[in-house]
Amino acid sequence: MYLIASPKKLAPIARDFWAFLMSLEAQKLVQDLGFESRTPLEVKFDGSAGIILKSVLNTDADMRADDLRNAIQRFARI
Repeated sequence: MYLIASPKKLAPIARDFWAFLMSLEAQKLVQDLGFESRTPLEVKFDGSAGIILKSVLNTDADMRADDLRNAIQRFARI
C-alpha cells in the first residue's frame, strides 16, 4: 500500500519508512510474499511494437491525438 503524502510533512520515522517502501529491497520482500512488486522492469520492444513505440516517442509535440491514432492504424494494416 502506498500513501500519498508529502515526505516533508511526515515525521522522520515515517519518511524513513517511505524511503524503505520505495527501495528495491522492500519490493523484493513484497514480491517474495506473493504480492505484486512495483519494481520497474526493463522491457525490450522488438519488431512492430518497437517501431510503433519509437514513432510515438518521436512525434512532434503539436501532433494531434487523432493524427497519431490514424498513423498507428495505417501502420497496423501493413
